[in-house]
Amino acid sequence: MKQIIYNAYRHFVLRGIKNFNKPSNPQEWKLFLSKLPQATSRDQRSLNKYFCRMYYFGLGNKILLNLAAIGGVVFTVIPSFIRPNTEINKCNADAVLVEKNISYSDIIPGTLIEEYPNIKVVNDKRKNLKLNGDAKKIFMRIWRKNLFRPYYVLWIFRELAFISKLVDKYSPKAIIVYVYERSVASPLITDYLEAKGIKFISFMHGDYTMQLIHAYTEFSEYYMWDSHYVDLWSNDLYCPPNQFRLYRPRKLQKKYSSSNETVDFTYYLGSESDLTLERLGQLYKSLRSIGVKCKIRRHPRRFNLEQIAKYFDEDQIENPEAVTIDESISRSKYIVSLNSTVMSEAYYGGKKIILDDWTDPKKYQSYVSRKGITATKHHMLLSEYISELKNNYETFRI
Repeated sequence: MKQIIYNAYRHFVLRGIKNFNKPSNPQEWKLFLSKLPQATSRDQRSLNKYFCRMYYFGLGNKILLNLAAIGGVVFTVIPSFIRPNTEINKCNADAVLVEKNISYSDIIPGTLIEEYPNIKVVNDKRKNLKLNGDAKKIFMRIWRKNLFRPYYVLWIFRELAFISKLVDKYSPKAIIVYVYERSVASPLITDYLEAKGIKFISFMHGDYTMQLIHAYTEFSEYYMWDSHYVDLWSNDLYCPPNQFRLYRPRKLQKKYSSSNETVDFTYYLGSESDLTLERLGQLYKSLRSIGVKCKIRRHPRRFNLEQIAKYFDEDQIENPEAVTIDESISRSKYIVSLNSTVMSEAYYGGKKIILDDWTDPKKYQSYVSRKGITATKHHMLLSEYISELKNNYETFRI
């Protein structure tokens, strides 16, 4: 029964988003944010973050999601109150880093490694969750105030129980997380840890545009790659500015030489539609006809080979398992995409970047309106690149 409820819960989370495939509307987001209660406390900041999360769901799915979450409360939260405490094998560490399934080796701030030389890396697995005394007080306060928001209550329980267990086991000076900006619990976890003299720290793992679910994020320290993001999150997303620290991750410190270039044009896929892939496929055929050597690099988690093979020749498809991202950038004259961290890697590495405004103009306008950082750096537009080819090659048609 517990597994059935958990599967239902995940189904409604992943499938219940009403505007998943619709263009983003930052003006609507700003209006929505302006109507939320003023976040004068971390409790309210967390709740506002939850409201931002639920903005994406239709009414029916909100109801179904919360019904599924009731099962989670019944089978997870309540039993944790009566389950006896288990003995913890304590092991002191300067800091605890919660590891996700995304590599962090080239993005973790070097200052954290210097400040916390003994970092214990733990997996992000939630089992046998149970609250300790202080965490339980915070949770009960939240539960009493949000009896009719079981999804929110369950989320807060899972995060508080997980983090409090790390505190009990390792007695750290800091807990470090990443890919955590969307969690509605971040303000409450920050409050819980700082009351114990522990810092709650996070850092960027990729380029960000304006996203409603990043609003009201709060940590003790949050490390960002560029002041552009600090302005965006502070001024548009109501995030406390005193948490932000600027740094340049290792992945943005590389330099690429033009002497290694053997490919004219590499496009880096993100979450493109089939229609976009089809347009790109047509463009690649035209580019090949005039001798332009092109590659299309699939995203390792979002595209399979069969999807791409429908539109591109086999020798044009770049496999991320066979060619490293550094090799790919190094051998390409132009780095092309819309919203990809690769664009920042290439830009800071001295490569020429092309921003795709051609395959899906509405998506491009959305990227600009959401303050994508590549649009603020020196770049060429794909439409300009195509126009140049039309002027230089009479046989080029698209």
